Amino acid sequence: MIKYRSDIKVQYITPDDALKMFSRYARGYIVYDPDLPDTVNVATTMAGIYNCTVVHPRDVPWVERFGIKQFADLRGKFKSRYEAYSWAYENLWLKCDHRLLVPMCPGPPVEPRLMQIAVRDYAVALKLFVHYLDPNDPIERDLFIKLLAEMPENSAVLGWHGEDEMITVHLASCYRKFVVVMAHHYGPLDFANPTVWSGIPAPGEFSFAPSPIKVSFLNRLKNKGARAPHSLSGGSLQAV
Repeated sequence: MIKYRSDIKVQYITPDDALKMFSRYARGYIVYDPDLPDTVNVATTMAGIYNCTVVHPRDVPWVERFGIKQFADLRGKFKSRYEAYSWAYENLWLKCDHRLLVPMCPGPPVEPRLMQIAVRDYAVALKLFVHYLDPNDPIERDLFIKLLAEMPENSAVLGWHGEDEMITVHLASCYRKFVVVMAHHYGPLDFANPTVWSGIPAPGEFSFAPSPIKVSFLNRLKNKGARAPHSLSGGSLQAV
């Protein structure tokens, strides 16, 4: 899409180049615990609040080469995913922006799919609360409901846990929130870099010319029925 915008200059860089350019803006790095994958969501939430970057333990030497110091290490800090999210609620929730809530798959073994990568930049930039609470589990559902209840009316939930779209939409609606498919495990890499897209100014004017409908075709229908196949996914930004 960007290639059609002559006013936007695109520069391709390596991860090393990115660290060289931006490491001075990071307050430090946060190590998540691969043995408890949900800590990557807690680390993502912390990264937004404390202006840090999130790293796997194996990448610690790499980021330290660029002068980034450790801010926090979540390895061994929590015994369960619920304990991790409860700690995040008690210590981080009040520091987050409550207009958006971000369910994000932390990857195997919580889900057999890839870790949700896309949209993490957006969650960090906007200081959003990231979780993967299961609405079918009574204890985790109670915490999810707490988050929904404390969000402003007409704010958005950007996805759902696993295949639990219906119960998520139901719970969100009960607390006057709506669901937008922006971060979902069907497309862990879809809708990448929303911080970039949201910073690109729209063209001055959109023009769309619908295909002409011939009157002679409509006349032939008159009293006959017609079939029109139609498909709609109303809230999926991943499909844009």
